[in-house]
Amino acid sequence: MRRQIWLWQSAKVARRGRTSVGRRQFFGEGGSTDGGGAWIFLAGKKVMQIALGRSPADEAKTGLHKLSKFLQGDTGLFFTNLPRDDVERLFREFEEHDFARTGSIATETVELKEGPLEQFTHEMEPFLRKQGLPVRLNKGAVELVADHIVCEEGKPISPEAAQTLRLLGMQMATFRLYLVCRWSSDDFETYKEGLAQLRAGEADDSP
Repeated sequence: MRRQIWLWQSAKVARRGRTSVGRRQFFGEGGSTDGGGAWIFLAGKKVMQIALGRSPADEAKTGLHKLSKFLQGDTGLFFTNLPRDDVERLFREFEEHDFARTGSIATETVELKEGPLEQFTHEMEPFLRKQGLPVRLNKGAVELVADHIVCEEGKPISPEAAQTLRLLGMQMATFRLYLVCRWSSDDFETYKEGLAQLRAGEADDSP
């Protein structure tokens, strides 16, 4: 089986109702040198571009400079001898639940009811107030003095709501890896969904 290099883009998307395959499980399989001889390569983008080559004149092998131009944002390289179908399945099935970022869309409405917030210690009361929660200390315990909506389904999550959801341990996002392109000594191809995620990442990073 010939060596192939795959470039992937990581992204957080709205959490879906499916089983999560964790980062440890994915990188454990991807990092194994048994059988397929596969490993993940993460380094500075400039370092990886120099190693691959930025143009036909300085590329390490024919066509590798095509990978370099996609090395931007949250991307990485996957070196493997695994069959193409196995790699595509590995990336397609990978998901890990994660906390939503500010500005992402809430997948559900989260409302806290009036009364004790037993999961929080009294030292956290000032911080909770800064996040907009109507709280007070009652005999050393944090208490919500009125019902409070943290976020609403379908609406952007505020910075304060993102912090509160994290404190509550509520994960509304899914961390995924999208294949952007694949190089081998024989051919080079791109993946539509991965390119779309790459462009979306560029838009998020633009001022």
